[in-house]
Amino acid sequence: MTHLEDALSDGFKYHSNLDDFIVRSGISQSSLALLRAAAEQKSAQSGRFSKAPKRYVVRELLASLSEQGTDGDRLVANLITNLVGLPLKDASPNALAAVEALRAKLNSDRSSKQAERAHQKDQREEAERAAHRQKERARVSKQTARDSLRDRFQGLMAEGNAQTRGYLLERFLSDLFEHEGLQPRDPSS
Repeated sequence: MTHLEDALSDGFKYHSNLDDFIVRSGISQSSLALLRAAAEQKSAQSGRFSKAPKRYVVRELLASLSEQGTDGDRLVANLITNLVGLPLKDASPNALAAVEALRAKLNSDRSSKQAERAHQKDQREEAERAAHRQKERARVSKQTARDSLRDRFQGLMAEGNAQTRGYLLERFLSDLFEHEGLQPRDPSS
């Protein structure tokens, strides 16, 4: 917030330029008037200035925005984004250094967010691949079980004793129904 305060306070030559910038960044004219009145009151109490310096107004603005929660954060982000994209021809060297620091922080935050999004994308893709591998393993396992059941059925035909073949067929059908998720009844009951 120090960089933002310095950039706003020293980046504009006149109060009207600062006010125009603040309004364009999303702060209402009425809110700005209240902030300016509070700054004027503090200035009068100090007795040092006939009119509140821009820094007083900026401090009031930043204090107000910090109390507004997510709406205030959004407005601070608007101020920063607009400030780093603005050519400040009347800015002091201190303000230019503050804007450059804000620009570097903004670029760093963007890079971090891009890296985080890329990391999340990689995690999603890995989870999808793992799910696909799991599904493929289940399919192969089920196919192997079916192949085994088919081989058992074909082996039944080789049984010479009809009664034994019947018992083997009952067990085979019970295993087949269970494999397919049906509720087989025990043939002995």
